[in-house]
Amino acid sequence: MGQRTADRPNYCKKCGQPYPWTSLIISTVIELLDLDEEVSDQDKTLIKSAIPDLLVDTPQTKLAEAKFKKGFSKVSILVKDSLYNLLVDVLSDTVKKSIFPN
Repeated sequence: MGQRTADRPNYCKKCGQPYPWTSLIISTVIELLDLDEEVSDQDKTLIKSAIPDLLVDTPQTKLAEAKFKKGFSKVSILVKDSLYNLLVDVLSDTVKKSIFPN
């Protein structure tokens, strides 16, 4: 990917809304997951619901990590690689180490 974006905020500190680049990441994750026909809707929903709390540290981040890992273990290699490349530069180091340990 291009420049490192980990230092760029994902959400507005005043209103809490996602910035346009954050909204794009979330919508791209959803679209990627929808390409994987082998993954159940339940597992897709786990991952989709986890993404917002993985992009910013909240009290729900640890729960989001667990949800993501559970669903992520069932997606195809193509989608795994794409999700990794999409998310690796926007996650905190702690979250990255938890969900992408290698």
